[in-house]
Amino acid sequence: MTDKKQTMYEVLEVPPSASLQDIKAAHRRLTQLLASGKPLPNPEQIELRRQVLNLALDTLSNEVNRNAYDAKLAAHSPSAATASKANTSLVPQGLDARAILTLASLEGARGSAKNAILPPAVQVMASAVDKSASALWKILRIVAGVLVLIILVSVASAILKGRQAKQPGGGPLSAAEEKVMIQEYYQQHGVRPGSKAELDLLEIERQRKVNAQRAVEVEKAREDEAYRRFVEDSRRRANQVSNDLWRDEEIASRHEEQESRQQMQEKQRQEYEKRAEEEAAGNRDREARRRAGLPN
Repeated sequence: MTDKKQTMYEVLEVPPSASLQDIKAAHRRLTQLLASGKPLPNPEQIELRRQVLNLALDTLSNEVNRNAYDAKLAAHSPSAATASKANTSLVPQGLDARAILTLASLEGARGSAKNAILPPAVQVMASAVDKSASALWKILRIVAGVLVLIILVSVASAILKGRQAKQPGGGPLSAAEEKVMIQEYYQQHGVRPGSKAELDLLEIERQRKVNAQRAVEVEKAREDEAYRRFVEDSRRRANQVSNDLWRDEEIASRHEEQESRQQMQEKQRQEYEKRAEEEAAGNRDREARRRAGLPN
């Protein structure tokens, strides 16, 4: 694996105009090639590559995810890169091969951690729920990125408008006013801009970092809450399954006990009938000997 950035299409070796059938066929072909062990003899590398291929398939086989990913690729085209050169930190970076491997590994680790605490009776259900949750978080991350970008643009616009409103007559700041603003910014944030333009860029970047951190905290809180509910629901279902099994075992035990009691009663009845028959036969024999004048 190299450090060269790859798109999802390059990972699957298909053009951006590829159909869904072409994407699935490419994924199947590359997966079969991995199984042969020819391109990557190391088992760990094979597993990581398989996770990359699965991530690319999940992204490009879903219409919503693919449209969002295509929009991101369009934003990183040469023309868009020139337009956003002054502030590239405001635009989400494209996934390269190493980043995709890291994301796939983290997703696999999180799934393993969840399955490790679940009872075997509900692991199948947990796997299905986890796949749905994974697709939902991908969509939420895309939406969160768009919202952060909108917030940053709004904050930058509000800052510029507010500072223009403070200027007498809306004209440019004087040298003294600019020095006062720079000094105030230095006292508040510990960074001394060289000019008002640099101050504005620093403020925009600071707000971007604050909003990005807030977005990360909100998403983490959502993930933690969803995971907590998932674990609680899984435990509740596991307890229900355990109670059902206990009830079934109790019913089976009672049934076996009842059958054993019936068998014992039947055995006693057979023994009683046998003794009665033997006693009747003895009486008949004694009666016959008596009539024949023979001693008993």
